[in-house]
Amino acid sequence: MVVEIPFNGGSAVSRSKFSNNQIRLNLYPEIERQEAKSRVVMYGTPGLLKLATLSLGQNVRGICAGHNGFLYAVCGTNAYKIDPVTGAVTVIGVIPGSGVVQMQTNLTQVIVVGGFSGGWYIITLSSNVLAFVTGAGFPTPDSVAFLDGYFILNNVGTGQFFVTGLNDGTSLNILDFATAESNPDAISSLFIDHRELWLFGPLSAEIWYNSASSGGFPFERRLDAILEVGISAKYSVSKLDNTVFWLTNQFTVVRAQGYSPVIVSTSALSNEISKYSRIDDAIAYSYYDRGHAFYVLTFPSVSKTWVYDASTGEWHQRASSGMTRHLSTCYATIDGKHFIGSINTGSIYRMSEEYGSEDGMKIKRLMTTPYVHEKEIRLKMSSLRIVMQVGIGSNSSDPEDESPMIGMRYSDDYGNNWSNPMIVSLGKIGQFNTEVEFRRLGMFRTRLFEVEANTGRPIVFIKAVADMDMVERGN
Repeated sequence: MVVEIPFNGGSAVSRSKFSNNQIRLNLYPEIERQEAKSRVVMYGTPGLLKLATLSLGQNVRGICAGHNGFLYAVCGTNAYKIDPVTGAVTVIGVIPGSGVVQMQTNLTQVIVVGGFSGGWYIITLSSNVLAFVTGAGFPTPDSVAFLDGYFILNNVGTGQFFVTGLNDGTSLNILDFATAESNPDAISSLFIDHRELWLFGPLSAEIWYNSASSGGFPFERRLDAILEVGISAKYSVSKLDNTVFWLTNQFTVVRAQGYSPVIVSTSALSNEISKYSRIDDAIAYSYYDRGHAFYVLTFPSVSKTWVYDASTGEWHQRASSGMTRHLSTCYATIDGKHFIGSINTGSIYRMSEEYGSEDGMKIKRLMTTPYVHEKEIRLKMSSLRIVMQVGIGSNSSDPEDESPMIGMRYSDDYGNNWSNPMIVSLGKIGQFNTEVEFRRLGMFRTRLFEVEANTGRPIVFIKAVADMDMVERGN
């Protein structure tokens, strides 16, 4: 009998891998129309093309798109201006430290915060002048938001938040502050959604709005908008799918539905996160691409990157060459183009599915199928065919790109031991009739297949079809 083996969406590794052990690495599902060859197709995640190197071997600590059409970034201990088209780099000045910074822009300035004692940095867009803003009684912010002309700053370790002068991040009245008071926890993160100010603490979140108070502090608290779910990683909050996402103090990822948090992480993912040695340093960004809305969450201490696709409700994993996490540390967009700052390489990359590699480095794409079984009856499989995009080779001197290969192996004991990999070609350029088929696959009761491609070429998996039969008792 011929049986279709569905890919069934995203990563789904259960608490017990004997129940489910589906992995999606650098692959994400797209739901097709009913008449398509397969309802679920797996596409490769974006590749990277280097735009500019800022400081070799350093981390890109933050990135921002200025209103003048240029990118601004902090890498190592310098601030930079980058032309998003040519990659031309201008060094603006020194910003001390090595940790993550947050950046926001108004019409004329970029603000940089990161826990600099008693102040923050301002870049003036017209002159590229970098200035440290400080004064008696000024806050020490490590989170910043922008709304209605005001930069809004937290004060580390307190429930206070301040507003700068209107359209001027260099001025601040030390009396222009308020305190989050619904719970006695400090403000970890500030965020703007639908012109409302969200104040996140470790135990709770509350929402404020601009009441346009004449001559007074501009923001007031919404008394009906208090969430008793806090944030566990201050830089995990991001906007996606017309709402707010963050990593909670309950090891879950949630999205706001109105003023209520709704869990989007699976129980298996939450179980995994609960085992991580550290989660408070997690960083997140979000972006839209080809009809998908992605929330990218990286845990630096354990070197893992998980991605939620709001268009399908599925999770997948990402990892760069030689790493167990994606190399991105921060994100910005200009004119619909995606840019990321990198860890350790000191570079800014353009991110797009047009690129099959990460600046020439091959991307490992790996997928395991659901368990193949039939009421624990013994089965004999004569062949497995992978239906996918073939003929994807290139006119390259690299034989692995000229004729890309795909490997398959299987496990009959729930992923504890594996067969030797079988390797077949995906075809040279234009060989669109190439068949990806594996034969003489033996007998089993429950089987798990793993398919892997390690190439610089774009990858698309459509479905898997197996030819197998039930084995009568005694045979």
